[in-house]
Amino acid sequence: MILFGYLKLNTRLHYLFVLILCLVLNSCIKKEIKNEGTQNSLKIFIDQYDDYSADSLDVVKRDSVSRIILSLPNSKTNRELTKNFIFKTKCEKEVADYFLKCSLEDKDSLGVGNAYFYIGDYYLRKQMHDSAYSYFIQAENAFDLIKDSISLSKTLLQKAVVLSKNGVFSEAEKQVLHSLNYNTSETPIYHKQMQFMIIGDVFSGLGMLDDATYFYSQALDMLNYDELKSVSSPGINNLKIVYLTSSLGNIYIEQEKYDQADALFNKIIEKYIDSKNLNSERYYAYVAISLANLKMKQHNLSKVYSLLEEAINIGKKNKNRIIIHSAQLSLVEYYYLNGQKELAGPLLDTINTEVKEVGDFKSQLKALELYIAYAGGDSSKYFEDYIEIGKLFKGETNLVKNNFIRIKAETAKLLKLNRQLSDKNKLLTVIGACLFVIICSILVIYLYRSKMKEVRLIKMFQRDTEQYYNSVINIQNYLNLVKDRERSSMAKELNDGVLNRLFATRFSLIQLGEKEIESKKSILIDEILEVERYIRDISHTIVNEQTIEIQGVEQLIRELVLVYSKESTIKFKVEIDPLLDIESLSHQKKINIYRSIQEMLQNVLIHSKCNICTIYFGYKTPSLLELKIVDNGKGFDSRVTKKGTGLLNIKERIELINGKVFIISKIGGGTTFLFVIPIS
Repeated sequence: MILFGYLKLNTRLHYLFVLILCLVLNSCIKKEIKNEGTQNSLKIFIDQYDDYSADSLDVVKRDSVSRIILSLPNSKTNRELTKNFIFKTKCEKEVADYFLKCSLEDKDSLGVGNAYFYIGDYYLRKQMHDSAYSYFIQAENAFDLIKDSISLSKTLLQKAVVLSKNGVFSEAEKQVLHSLNYNTSETPIYHKQMQFMIIGDVFSGLGMLDDATYFYSQALDMLNYDELKSVSSPGINNLKIVYLTSSLGNIYIEQEKYDQADALFNKIIEKYIDSKNLNSERYYAYVAISLANLKMKQHNLSKVYSLLEEAINIGKKNKNRIIIHSAQLSLVEYYYLNGQKELAGPLLDTINTEVKEVGDFKSQLKALELYIAYAGGDSSKYFEDYIEIGKLFKGETNLVKNNFIRIKAETAKLLKLNRQLSDKNKLLTVIGACLFVIICSILVIYLYRSKMKEVRLIKMFQRDTEQYYNSVINIQNYLNLVKDRERSSMAKELNDGVLNRLFATRFSLIQLGEKEIESKKSILIDEILEVERYIRDISHTIVNEQTIEIQGVEQLIRELVLVYSKESTIKFKVEIDPLLDIESLSHQKKINIYRSIQEMLQNVLIHSKCNICTIYFGYKTPSLLELKIVDNGKGFDSRVTKKGTGLLNIKERIELINGKVFIISKIGGGTTFLFVIPIS
C-alpha cells in the first residue's frame, strides 16, 4: 500500500514538472515572438524614415523609437539594428553612446569603431569640431586594429571634412589622400563621390581653383549614377547638387566669371531648393549669401538686402552661428556700399566681438577686411591685427592646425591610457579568478576533510554503538537463558510442588470419613493455604518476567532509532504491527534483522539527504514477515549502487535467514528497502 502511494506521488510530481516546463517554454517562446515583432517594427520604421523630409512630428517619432532602441537587450542582431537606426535617422548622441556601451560589453571591435564614428558624426553635425575630430581618431584606431579598409577610408574622409571646415587644408589634403589609398573594388560609389567632393573643398581652400572645379564637376556627374541613386534618397541627392553647384558658383566668383556664377545660383534656387524642407532651407541660406556677394561685386544692390535678411532669419531659426555671421558680414558690406555707415559700424563691432568670443578666425579676418576697406581713419591697427590673425589661422603658427594636432596627441595618449587600464583590468581579473579558484580549492579541501572527519566519527560511533548493543544483546540472551532455566524450574516446582500437594490433598479428602473431617480440617486448610502462597509467589515471578520482556528486540530497535534521531535532523518513525510478535522469532533472525536495520539507518544518515525516514514491521502473509525502510531523500540509480559493500552485507544477512531484499529507488524520488523474511 505504501509502495503504491509512493509511485502515485512520483507520477503526480512528474506531471507537475512537465506542466511547469511547458509554461516556462511557452513564456520563452512568447518573449522571443515579442522581440521578433519589435525588431520587425523597428526595421520597417528605419526603412521608411527619410532624414531629408523629416518634419517635427517625424523627429518626435524618432525620439520615441530611440527609447525603444535603448531598452533592447544586448545582442548582435540588436546592435546591427541600432547601427542602422543611427545611420538612417541621425538621432541624438545617447543612442550612439548606448551602441558603444553594448559593443564594449560584447567585445565587438567593429561595433566599437562604428560607435566612435557615429558619435564623431553627431558632434560634426553640431559643429563641435574638436570633439568630432577626437572621436574620429578613436574610430580610426579601432578600425585599424581589425584592418577594416572601407571603414578606415570613411573615417579618414570625415577627419578631412573637419579639417577643411576649419581651414586646415594642407592636413585635410593628407587625410583625403590617405583615404583614397584604402579604396578597393568593394568601396561603395557614394563613398567615392564624397571623396571627390571633399577633394574639391580642399583644392578650393588651397587656391587650386581649376583642380577644385574638376573634382566638383566629377562629383556632380557621379550623382547621376544609378548605383548611387539606389542608396540615397532624391532629397539628399538634391542637397549634394545644391552644395556642389554653389561651390562651383563661388569658384566662378573668385575667377570673376560673374555671369556663369549668377546662372548657377539662379538654377539652384529655381530647380533644387525646396522652401518647405528644413534641410533645403539651410542650404538655401548659404546660396542666398553667395548670390548677395555676387550681386555686390556686380554693383547690383537691388535684391541684396532681402537675400541677406532671409539668410539671417534662417540662421536664427536653426541656431546656426556660421550662417548668421556670414550673412551679417555681407550685410555690413552692403550697408557700406549703400552709404549706410551708421548701420554698418555698430553691426560690424558687434560681429567682431562675437566671432572673437567663439574663436572664429575666418570671420575675424573677414571683419578686419571690412574695417580696413570701409572704416576709414587709422586702419594700420586693423591691418596689424589682420596680419597677426592671418599668421595664427594660415601661417606657421596656425593655431587651428596646432589645436587639431594637440587633439590627435591627447586622443592617442587617452587611447594608450585606456589600453593600459584595460590590460590592468585583465590582469586584475586573472588574479581575481586565480584567488577565487584558490579560495574555492581551500574551501573544498576544508569541507572534504570536515566530511571525512564526520564520516570517521560516525563510523567510530557506529562501532561503539555496535559494541554497546552487542553487549546489550549478549546480556539479553543471558537473561533469556536464565529466564528459561527459571521457567523450567518453576514448571518443575508447579508440577512437583503444586500438583503433587493438590493431588495429596484431594486424595486425603477422598479417604476421610465423616467422623475424621473435623480432626483433619485444619491440616487440609493449612495445606491449601501453602499451595496458595506458592502459587502467589509463582505469579509474582511471572509478572516480573513480563516486565523484563519489554527490553527485547523491539525495544532495542526503538532505542537505536532514538539515538540516530538525536544525532541528525532526520525524523525517524517506527511503525510495528501490534499483531506481530517479534520476540517469537529465532535468535539468529533477530540478530540479523537488527544488524540489517542498523546498517540501513547508517546509510540513510550518510547518503540519503532525506528529512523523513519510516521503519515498518508487519505481516506480508501469515507466514512472511515484511520489513520496510522508506526515506524521502535524493534517491539513487539502483542499477549502479546496488553493488556497494554496505548493501551486499545487508543482502547476505537477510539471505542467511532465507529472506529476500528488494530496492525501489529513483533519483530525486527517495528510496524504499523491502525485506521479506519467513517467520518459521
